[in-house]
Amino acid sequence: MSNEKEKFSTEEKNDVNPIGKIISTLFFLVVGVALVVLVFSAYKNIWVSSLIILAVGFILLAVWNKNFYIYRYMLPAIVIILVFTAYPIIFTVYIAFTNFGTGHMQTKDEARNILLTSNWAVDYDSQPLFAEFYAPKKEINEYITAYLKAFEEFDYKMAQEKKKGRSEEDIENMWDIDFFATKQPELVKNSLGRLKKEDFTIILYSKKSIDLNNPEETEETVPDQEKTLKVYISEKGSNQLKEINLTDVPNYAKGKILLGDTVYKREGLERAEKDIDENNAIMVSISDFREYYEQLADKFPLKLGTSEYLIEQANQFLSKRHTYKIDEKDPKIMWKLNTSNFQYDRKIFEDNKYGKFSATVDSEAPKYWNQYEVSSLEFDYGPLNLERNSYAEDFLEKKIAEDDLKSKLIFNQKSEIEGNPIDLINKDKKKELNLLKEEINNANKYIKEFNSKIGKYKEEFLSMSKEKIMNDLPDLPLEIEKLAFESKILSKITNEEGKKFLLFYYRVRLVGTDKYYLEKDKITDDVKKNLWAFLNSSGYFNIQKEKNKKISDLTRVHFPKLALIKLITIGNANLETAFSIEPGYSVVVGLSNFNKIISSRNITAPFLFVFLWTILWSAISVISSFAMGLALALVFNASDFKGKYIYRTLFILPYAIPSFVTILMWNGFLNKDFGVINNAFGITVPWLMEGYMAKMSTLVVNLWLSFPYFMIISLGALQSIDSTIYEAANVDGASNVQQFTILTLPLLLIALGPMLVGSFAFAFNNFAGIYLLTGGGPTMAAGVLPGHTDILISYTYKLAFGEQNKDYGLASAIAIIVFLIIGTLTFVNFKLTGTFKEVDNA
Repeated sequence: MSNEKEKFSTEEKNDVNPIGKIISTLFFLVVGVALVVLVFSAYKNIWVSSLIILAVGFILLAVWNKNFYIYRYMLPAIVIILVFTAYPIIFTVYIAFTNFGTGHMQTKDEARNILLTSNWAVDYDSQPLFAEFYAPKKEINEYITAYLKAFEEFDYKMAQEKKKGRSEEDIENMWDIDFFATKQPELVKNSLGRLKKEDFTIILYSKKSIDLNNPEETEETVPDQEKTLKVYISEKGSNQLKEINLTDVPNYAKGKILLGDTVYKREGLERAEKDIDENNAIMVSISDFREYYEQLADKFPLKLGTSEYLIEQANQFLSKRHTYKIDEKDPKIMWKLNTSNFQYDRKIFEDNKYGKFSATVDSEAPKYWNQYEVSSLEFDYGPLNLERNSYAEDFLEKKIAEDDLKSKLIFNQKSEIEGNPIDLINKDKKKELNLLKEEINNANKYIKEFNSKIGKYKEEFLSMSKEKIMNDLPDLPLEIEKLAFESKILSKITNEEGKKFLLFYYRVRLVGTDKYYLEKDKITDDVKKNLWAFLNSSGYFNIQKEKNKKISDLTRVHFPKLALIKLITIGNANLETAFSIEPGYSVVVGLSNFNKIISSRNITAPFLFVFLWTILWSAISVISSFAMGLALALVFNASDFKGKYIYRTLFILPYAIPSFVTILMWNGFLNKDFGVINNAFGITVPWLMEGYMAKMSTLVVNLWLSFPYFMIISLGALQSIDSTIYEAANVDGASNVQQFTILTLPLLLIALGPMLVGSFAFAFNNFAGIYLLTGGGPTMAAGVLPGHTDILISYTYKLAFGEQNKDYGLASAIAIIVFLIIGTLTFVNFKLTGTFKEVDNA
């Protein structure tokens, strides 16, 4: 066969017939046009629509142009890569530069529409209207007829069930569940479900009850009532109310049945309620239809003049107005309703910097500027300390007062500088600015002098605190373990009356089945002393041990210094801060999310802790799992090891069980109160509730999950090593340790290096291993989102999907940082291990 025949040719026989191409073209054009219309109508996004058009154009090129035929076979893979890989990456990068999150998830137009249509203010001072709802007689009668038939059939069925021996309670339950809760709503839906808004008539009155035939009313009062009474009607689904005479109401209600409450009481009024059983009980009630007529009123506000009336309760309508309305001249401006006078008197502007609608103090468009501010006197715990010590701060506050430090911090030029834009200060008030800087330098001298005595103050604080701890009794525990309390205390009292007296005297009560609780608020000081003495003598508590623990904890307390006064730059605006308007809208905020990570202490310090723990977690997880897996592989690879195949199978089991099942199982094992481990050894170790213990627990559980994998790959790699090199090493007199370090380990790392790097990246993003076991906890500090065991990926999840406000922009920024970190570490590891070189040589 010649080479010419072997060459790929775009000339195909089926290309002569263009019918397939035409059908394909029509199909992709229809799909493309439909997608463009749907996307643009839903999101008004020209870019996504343009990408769809380009994609359809490329597909048509692959159909018609011979040079693009090869892409016919690549298109499915390209589409999958674009949809499931490229698009999420591009979207995440885009979100990282926006404020997308709680309160900012809509576009500007969507947010404005929500404010204009969904926010109402009720005018409780205005006259409410009271409604009568009328439905066509045909549908109501159909329902009543169907109800009677179904009622009789079910009643007959229940009579038969009673003859079979069913109890009265069972019969009553069947009525409640099978008929009233199931059959009856189905009948109502079949009758009223096909009615439209246009089928209802709504008549409204300015009085709650009207009865012209009331014998108590005199002829003199009737004209006044008719004179003050206002009657309105809405027919055929109209939202606009039309005023009518009271005498015309029967004509408008003719041929219809009243649903709900009566306002105008008169003879001949036909209502939906029917007395149909032998006891004269109402079996067809207005409550059967309430869902329909109340929803009708709530969905379609009735308009009267400038107000709209919405249902408030039962058949009462109150005058409501939209809280916001569009400015008649500028559609970008809205007006907010003042509920005190019901006038639109507050201008609302678009704030495109932060993506929200705002009022301003000067009724001008939002303006932003930077200004100088003198920092206040604060305690400095350092950049990586998250917890504050109120006792130490109170002690230092007293020392500050003793030294009269605050009176020495004089800033005469502060009022001249603060509150003014920086540009104005640098232009017109340079002299005052320089004087303020000198005042700050002088103030910092006093602060530095105070800080030089912090060591002395700390020793004084510790000495006073230790003395107080030794002299005072420690706080009583809130709860006492039932088994320990009964075995160590109650068991020593043989008299039952004595036990009851002890529990009463010391305010101890059993709650549940496993704990005694102390009613600490009811315990006097004398009782507290007696109780501590009793607990101490019984061996349940060791007071001295508790005091020593408190003193030990005290010595580890971080003692703060005073932060130096600084002239800082802050942003300011002419925005009204008295109230906020939600929702806002999504806007591009540039590097703002990345700046938060660097500059905001509430984010920076937790982020650094989480980042360092993530590196440590990943490194320890990989090293420990590889070490254990390799050690087992060396044992099981020995030719003289008996039963090695059985042991291999057993040690693979942790890897064979789904990881999420294993993690949840360990979560139960490590529970402090009812975990298997604590119960088996009679201990109460807080495995998952204390920072360091929780970290150790996560590492142990991850070791359990990971070592079988490393054992398997190490076994495979060991069996691929030529045994003759060990024979040569034995001849040369190399020890087992030398053979392992010089021969086995280097050869293993060549084969397993890429897998170790991949395992590090996997551990770096091992969300399930952390979240299912500890949920990222325990809490790192009050008001801090991440917990002690959170890694970057679980921290990102909490930011994006946690119970608190969701910040997808910040979460996406952290996700990008995680990607860059993993990418960099992977590249460096490959370089250091020579993986790229080995692959090139292969």
